[in-house]
Parts: sequence; C-alpha cells; structure tokens
Amino acid sequence: MGQTDLEPNTADSITQTHVSCRNCETEFEGMYCPACGQPVKAFDKPLKLYIGDLLGNMFAVDSRFWRTFTALFAKPGIWIAEYVGGRHIRYMPPFRLYFFVSAVFFLLLGYSGSRQIKDSFERMSVNKITPEAAKAGIADAGKRSILPEAALISDSVATNTTKPGININIKTRENDDQLNRRIGDILKSPEQYISRFFTYVSWSYFFLMPVLGFYLWLMFRSQRKYYIPHLFFSINQHTMLFIVMTLVLLAGMVFSDRQSSPETYLMWVMPVYAVIAARQFYRNRWGSLLVRLTVAFLMYMVTVFLATGFVFYLAFLF
Repeated sequence: MGQTDLEPNTADSITQTHVSCRNCETEFEGMYCPACGQPVKAFDKPLKLYIGDLLGNMFAVDSRFWRTFTALFAKPGIWIAEYVGGRHIRYMPPFRLYFFVSAVFFLLLGYSGSRQIKDSFERMSVNKITPEAAKAGIADAGKRSILPEAALISDSVATNTTKPGININIKTRENDDQLNRRIGDILKSPEQYISRFFTYVSWSYFFLMPVLGFYLWLMFRSQRKYYIPHLFFSINQHTMLFIVMTLVLLAGMVFSDRQSSPETYLMWVMPVYAVIAARQFYRNRWGSLLVRLTVAFLMYMVTVFLATGFVFYLAFLF
C-alpha cells in the first residue's frame, strides 16, 4: 500500500492507513501521531460539525461516563484518588461530569421555580388577590414591622436635626418608594428575577468550588502537597451534592400533592458521604480527619452564605 499525505480539506483522507503528520511530518499509521500526539482530523469543515464536536465533548455519554457515575456512588473518594494518581482514561474528567450534572440540576430547578410561581399567581387569582394588592400588603407589612424602639430613635434623630452643628439627611420616604417600585417590578415579572437568580447561583459555583478546594488544601496539605488534587475532590463533592439535590427535586415534582417531603432526608447522605470520601482520599486518622473536614466545611458554609447574599442582591436589588 502506498504512502499518502493527509490533506486537511479531504474528509476521506482520515481513513487512510499511512499518513504524514502535518505538525512534525512524522510518517505513521493510525489516528494519532506517535511523536507529537496530534490527532488525525480535518479542520477545513463546516461550522456545524465543529459545534457538534463541541457538544459531543461536553455531553458525551460513553463507557467512561457510566464507569465514573457508578464509582461516584460505589467507591466514594477512591475513584478521584485513582484519577489523581494517573488513571485518566478509565474515568471521565471530574469537571466534565460536574458540568453535566449541574446543568441537569439547574434546568430542573429553573423549571420547578417557574411552575411554582405560576401556581402561586393562580392561587392569587382564585382568591382575587392582584399583584398590586400583594405589593401594597408587603409594603404595609414592612411599615408595621418597624419596632417601637426604632420609631423612637427615628423621632429622636428628627428632633436633633434642628440643633446647631447636626445635619442628618433622612431619606426614609425615598428608600420606601424605591423598595416599593422594585417589589412592583418583581411582582410584574417574577420569572425573570427567579431565572436571573438561578443563573447567577449556577455561575457562582464555578468560583465556590475552587474556594472549597483551597480550604481543603489548608487543612490537608500535609497529606497532599499540591492544590489540584484538593480541587478535584471539591468537584467530586459538588457533583454528588447536585445529584442528591436533583433526586430531591424530582421527587418533589412528581409527588407534588403530598403534605410531607420525606425525600429531603436524602440530604443527610452528604455529610456521611463527605466523611467516607475524605477518609478514602486523604487516608488520615478518623479523629484528625473529622476535625479538619469540619473546619474546612464550616469555612466553606460561611463563604456560601455570603456569596448567596451577594447573588441575591445582584439578582433582585441591583
């Protein structure tokens, strides 16, 4: 069989046995250059094929996916230790698995939130409660919620503003008007604000996962010196969290007419899973492991609380 050069604009050329690498000109057989590792693929092709390849790489479900998904439950912490140890081909990359699971969860969360908002407005219409009335009720409730002590302080400040040397600009009425306008905007298009909030939350986890990885590195750097293994373990924990939350969300959507929600007890799986996975991944003594893991997750929970408040501000008040 004669030797052929791979032409990048010829689709049939990638099926030839003997090719010459366009990067280092090494002659070889197969689909990857043994010298530089460049794959044998054509780049002069329609845009839709590139988009298909991109989506395929992001959402590819092959044997590695099922092997990784099974190991996530059956071997907590072990599979991520094996991946960090060099078994890359056997498992799906942790971030790709997280991206797939989180995308499914936030899609379901957005749908569930929109459906609950529609149900709420249907109940409001049945009870003849208009959004304007709801807005007025919220504003009136906010005014009635002012404590007597706060009212006395406000009166004292208003009295003292007449004294020389004191200049206090009170904008209570303007702030109330701005709050009422924002409440009115939210009630007019609640789905838009809820969707924005969920979008911001999903983005925030791309920044929160490295934060948990940093806290784990602070606590367990004597077991694993470098940061990246701790980041992979953080991605593993978030992946499992979103899987459990997806199951809880699906159960709530399917059995929405129940008085109780026993599926929420599934969330107790997470602390148990985290301890078992950390034990397998860090190989630390139980006492030291529990203390360090608790400190890391407490710091992370404070960070999540602050980040959620910031995201809420951006989504509803900014």
